[in-house]
Amino acid sequence: MVSIFSYLKKDQDAQMHTFEAVIAATIMVGVVIFAVHATAITPLTSSTASVHVENQIHKTGQDVLSALDHSCESMNSDLKEDVLRWDGNHYVWAGDGYFAAGNRSNVLENSSIAKALDLVAVNRGIAHNVEFSFIGPDDTIATSVYIYSGDPSNNAVTASRKILLSNSDFDDMNITEFAKNTSIIDADNGSDFYNIVDIRLTMWRM
Repeated sequence: MVSIFSYLKKDQDAQMHTFEAVIAATIMVGVVIFAVHATAITPLTSSTASVHVENQIHKTGQDVLSALDHSCESMNSDLKEDVLRWDGNHYVWAGDGYFAAGNRSNVLENSSIAKALDLVAVNRGIAHNVEFSFIGPDDTIATSVYIYSGDPSNNAVTASRKILLSNSDFDDMNITEFAKNTSIIDADNGSDFYNIVDIRLTMWRM
């Protein structure tokens, strides 16, 4: 005959097993909740970090153009001078300087844009293209490449700055020769207005 003490012992064992099962289930739920929170998007995830890098590169590009567009009173900015000195060629980075495509003897010298990009982009592994857009024949918009580093990636960003050109900016320069070399024509022969050039700087991390 089984005593009442045996029943009590079995009941205590059953309660203990139930208690252990509850504790185990609680721990498992806690682990799942912790895992979900640990994999949530934070500022350290790749997507957010990529956006942060793109924003920094865009700000760098805009700062470069803004700084080069600064000018003292009655003087052209460095940005405008680069446009006025342009010979119409597009240049590529060749490891030790910017050279005209297909003509290594033609070095892009006296270019503030090239010097700035060499400093802030090349040394940081940031590829970059520079394009000039301007008013073409019949009020169309034409675009020419100034500096080319390749096809931009999907994460590329673009900064821009507009430069107003007047006939008086050319001084002793040959306007006809400038228009022939660059295709930047006089958009209004009846006034001092010559053209407006939109300088677009596209940058992306290689």
